[in-house]
Amino acid sequence: MKYISAKTMSSNDLKKWNELSELERLDFIKNSATDCIFIVGKTTDEIQRISCHKKVLAECSDVFSSMFSGNYFESEKNYEISLDDVSPRAFQFFVTFIYFGVYQGKNSMKDLAQLAYLSDKYMICPLSTACETEIKDKLKCAITLSELVELLKYQVFRQYHKMIESLQLKWDYDDFRLSSPMHNLCASGFTVLLKKLSKILSAADLFEIVENYVTFNFIQEKNDKNLHDTEIMSGSNTIIIELFLSKVRFQDMTAAEFCGGPIKSSLLNVNRKLNILIEISKKYIPKKRFGYYNGNSYVEIDI
Repeated sequence: MKYISAKTMSSNDLKKWNELSELERLDFIKNSATDCIFIVGKTTDEIQRISCHKKVLAECSDVFSSMFSGNYFESEKNYEISLDDVSPRAFQFFVTFIYFGVYQGKNSMKDLAQLAYLSDKYMICPLSTACETEIKDKLKCAITLSELVELLKYQVFRQYHKMIESLQLKWDYDDFRLSSPMHNLCASGFTVLLKKLSKILSAADLFEIVENYVTFNFIQEKNDKNLHDTEIMSGSNTIIIELFLSKVRFQDMTAAEFCGGPIKSSLLNVNRKLNILIEISKKYIPKKRFGYYNGNSYVEIDI
């Protein structure tokens, strides 16, 4: 960053960024070179390079201020900062808010969730408030499964947990088979999703979702790290997977559904499979009635 001596410094240079008018901000942007670069996006086709001014970011965020003034790589001029967990579109909205205080209202849930995440991450309080207001408005109405998944990708969903539990989904039965976005959820976000889907889907379909998620996030990880088969169901993995399985109502399955799916799965041990199958089979056994005289009246019970 170019430093100006006190003799040549204008009145604008003495002002903080939030004290400048829109025209003064435009003058600064036009006459000052950018000195940090954000590489935003995940896929090759999506990635964009977005240049910014450290002065502006640092004055609007204590996080950026520490990042650029401390003994970090980001403090170097034109250092490239990677952000692969948000889209270029959402980050550009974020930058526009920082530079001009302009909030892009009526966002999609995808953009809104990412904006809320960025505002929390970099402690941009006014943007956090604006995002919170819009998210709450959206959660008062029915939303789609894909919109819910977008919100659950980021930890900000925790503050809306109660609203999520009571909201209605605009349900399309085929939506849940588009499971790839679900795989990217953290365990807590996936658990919230399971609770919602358990009220809509059959037990067989819900188990399919759980098995696909565990395969992608646990078994795939096991294969990548060359772990033994027994290690997937040990330690904290066991606790997390059991929580997922607790959302599945195995006893509601038909014998054909259970034998077509869960009985072939490595997520359930042999004893558990047998016990579940016994519970399911009870639905197919006709109940017998047994009667006896208790001294006053005749009583019948099912056995």
